[in-house]
Amino acid sequence: MKRLFGHSLSARLLFWTIAFVMLSEVLIFAPSIARFRVSWFEERLASGHLAGLLVDATPERMVGKELTSMLLDHVGAHVVDLYRDGKNTHMLARLLTQPIAASVDLRRMSFFGLIADAFAVLAQRDNRVLRVIGPSPKDRDVLVEVILDEAPLRMAMIDYAERILALSIVISVITASLVFVSLQIILVGPMRRITESMLAFRDNPENTGAMIGPTRRADEIGTAMRVLADMQEALRASLRQKTRLAALGAAVAKINPAASAGCGVSIACSWGVAPGRLSLPAVLAAKPESATRAPTTRTAPSIKGPRRPQAPPSHAEPSSASTWLQESRD
Repeated sequence: MKRLFGHSLSARLLFWTIAFVMLSEVLIFAPSIARFRVSWFEERLASGHLAGLLVDATPERMVGKELTSMLLDHVGAHVVDLYRDGKNTHMLARLLTQPIAASVDLRRMSFFGLIADAFAVLAQRDNRVLRVIGPSPKDRDVLVEVILDEAPLRMAMIDYAERILALSIVISVITASLVFVSLQIILVGPMRRITESMLAFRDNPENTGAMIGPTRRADEIGTAMRVLADMQEALRASLRQKTRLAALGAAVAKINPAASAGCGVSIACSWGVAPGRLSLPAVLAAKPESATRAPTTRTAPSIKGPRRPQAPPSHAEPSSASTWLQESRD
């Protein structure tokens, strides 16, 4: 368990999976909260339109303060105005306790502007009074204007954000778990087998259990496993061959040690190396005695007999020539 959730590939995959899923949920949450704010305003506009239609149902379109207060409470606004063809057709109002702080026109909306306005509402601490204008969802030809408090909107947005956060956490955990299990089976498990086989083979190459088993996978992991198995088998064969050669040499030395020693002494003497220092570098550095001995030449034996006269030099003086003739006669 400690190895699984420590500094391992599995833990990193789990962490990054949760992080990326949460990031995707945040990217989804931003436009979602902006759309929730617009929907909340549209609901108030639709309720204001219905309140204006109820005024038409009253006799002589006259409503008392009590009915007006009930209708405005149902809408959640302080003032409701309806416009058709640019003319104000209905109006419900009560006394405002605060001035209007901002206006929102649903006819002029941009994607990033809505997101910025939504997060501004979440960051707002005070209760502002807003003026909202937009076409009625029930009748696009009717323009509805409502003046309302921002605090109910902020509370609704916070509640929606909490629900989205809880849902995002559940989705992230489920998605991360599924991805984690899939990666464990497809990638991490085989990689762990390859690593353990390499470490075990390094510690004990003669152990057949350290060799990785066969696999039928046709992907990159399967190729790596088959190549590793071939390398391990080739190394084991090479080690077995070296072991047999070493055992053969030891057996020969045990069978005839005297002959082996005599052979070594004769080789050492012939190469001019001390028998106790016989080694491959010493043998290679030395030269056989026959190679260093200077070659001898045999000369024919001299034959004693009458001394042959030597020819006089071509440029000899007369006195020298006479002396030579005298010696020749003698």
